Amino acid sequence: NLELKKNRDDLFFEKEYNLNTKPLEIDLLVIKKNTDVQIDNETGRIFRGHNILEYKSPRDELDIDTFYKAAAYASLYKSYGKTLDTPMTFAGLLQEIEKIDGIRRIRFMTSHPKDLSDELIEVMGNSQKICKHLHLPVQSGSTDILEKMNRRYTKEQYLGLVEKIRKAVPDISLTTDIIVGFPGETEADFEETLDVVRKVRYDSAFTFIYSKRTGTPAAVMENQVPEEVIKRRFDRLLKEVQTIASQACAVHEGTVGEVLVESICDHDPGMVTGRLSNNLLVHFPGGRELIGCYVDVLLKECRGFYYIGEMHRTQKAPV
Repeated sequence: NLELKKNRDDLFFEKEYNLNTKPLEIDLLVIKKNTDVQIDNETGRIFRGHNILEYKSPRDELDIDTFYKAAAYASLYKSYGKTLDTPMTFAGLLQEIEKIDGIRRIRFMTSHPKDLSDELIEVMGNSQKICKHLHLPVQSGSTDILEKMNRRYTKEQYLGLVEKIRKAVPDISLTTDIIVGFPGETEADFEETLDVVRKVRYDSAFTFIYSKRTGTPAAVMENQVPEEVIKRRFDRLLKEVQTIASQACAVHEGTVGEVLVESICDHDPGMVTGRLSNNLLVHFPGGRELIGCYVDVLLKECRGFYYIGEMHRTQKAPV
């Protein structure tokens, strides 16, 4: 067994993998603020900070070739790697992970646009394993609202990042988070958010209605937006996001894409569910034996945020 263990100082999560099954991902990194990661080249252990959480995988116990996909979920803080004996950036860590034989896909999530460095963008552009997907939370398209949120970037800086990443990775899928109705948001501010959505053309977006939380700075800010106004704006945003996302998704219709099968489809036990490198979900006829396999799938029908497909060719699965 490959175990992720916790001690009394870290109650973040606990998870176990059984190597006799077909594992889908290894969590190489776990989201936690202000922690560092170190790789022990002798034992293969990857651990963070002061052994807060340890990923135990001595090389004589783990057959890394059985793992086709590794998912690196990490917070990208500027403090990352600075306390290591040999300092390493997050982009440098991804390069080291790419060197591991048997890892076929590397997927990670950013925590903040301010931490998306030119180095990381370059690494993504040159990589053969990093998935063609990036979650880049914008929260608002208004520079004034972003300042109130203490996001530390402007609308123009965010759009500049999008331009850089699309130039480095032309076929990348971009997703985001957006909050509607933050205190002080005017109609002009909201229009700035719609403008960002139209310019970036996200593949999908998590949209949220601002809700006042007692004890937070925003809760006591002036100019709280009326609920009825927030609801109208949210509906307009959702319509815009869904229209653009449907158009972005549909461009793949009729093509063949490589899908990593993750599970039996929740809505139809005669189908399986997997993801393309760009994070799009695909459902197609198949059985449990395909879980953990890479399958070439004909993307027959786009249904907004996902595809219905048909198996084209099956690749060897982990054993």
